[in-house]
Amino acid sequence: MLNLNKDPQWAVVEEEHKVLCVQMSPDSQYVAAALSNGTLTLRSPTTGRLSYTLIHNSQRYAVTAAKFNPTDPKVLFSVAADGSIKEWTTKDPHSVWTTTEKGNQICAIDVSKDGTKFFTAGSDTHFRIYDYEEKKVIADLVRNEFDLETTRGHANRIMAIHCHHSDQNLIFTGGWDNTLQVWDIRQSYPVRSLFGPHVVGDSIDTCENWLMAGSWRTKDQFMIWDMRTFQLQATMQWGLIPEEQQGSIFAAKFHPNGQFIIAAGSGANQVKIYSTENYAPVGSPLQMKSPVLCMCMDPMADSVIVGTTNGDICFHNFVSSI
Repeated sequence: MLNLNKDPQWAVVEEEHKVLCVQMSPDSQYVAAALSNGTLTLRSPTTGRLSYTLIHNSQRYAVTAAKFNPTDPKVLFSVAADGSIKEWTTKDPHSVWTTTEKGNQICAIDVSKDGTKFFTAGSDTHFRIYDYEEKKVIADLVRNEFDLETTRGHANRIMAIHCHHSDQNLIFTGGWDNTLQVWDIRQSYPVRSLFGPHVVGDSIDTCENWLMAGSWRTKDQFMIWDMRTFQLQATMQWGLIPEEQQGSIFAAKFHPNGQFIIAAGSGANQVKIYSTENYAPVGSPLQMKSPVLCMCMDPMADSVIVGTTNGDICFHNFVSSI
């Protein structure tokens, strides 16, 4: 059985700043944290020691998300509430490229598994596809405002983007409109629209044939679909008993072995592990002092890094328990 060591390998506090996103580089050399004060930090995964502070914007607009390039671990993208996108390298604290989506508060970014494209979305409900080499938008996809018969495209703020783990053409988005949109980037519209999840953070994931979304609400927090049919297979609760304090999910991921789900959020202010066999919690929850806004695993899936509203960044190792 999988569990989390309650004693962190390291923990730091970004004083008076919320940690909105944490990511570890694919080569396990850096932990990046996006902060509400307009900066990112790059730290050692071993010790938590600060290597760089990257100033995304001097106006202190929140850096809402960040993502490393899977094929070039020294390349990092960040996006902010002023609509700006920046590209960085871990060799230099100065950005190497930037652009701005005017009138948009960007909330999410992801990079294709082959590193050739990246994707952004946010408050204007547009889903944009960029060519990495040319650094330009190659598709700008949005719901037809006159289409009242279908739910193709988003009607409210998009908060998460997830690239399918093996199919380069499939992208999933979710947000405040209680839908998941399934995009085939060879088409100009979603190929599926799944109603249900209220997504507010990095809580969409895929593993094998399964698609999961975690919701920021106090019931039916997990929804899991079979991607072969896109039929809903399971709905899960944060807690199994009524008197248990419920959690509202900000972040959720499959463990790469497919046997577990790791989730975190507010309400209970916990990080919790669930079995995908019976959808029940396993081990003991990791209790935090404030809501957990973000979470990621290291590339080997041996540990979890979490970020909170209090500015805590904590590195906890997985442990096996009988």
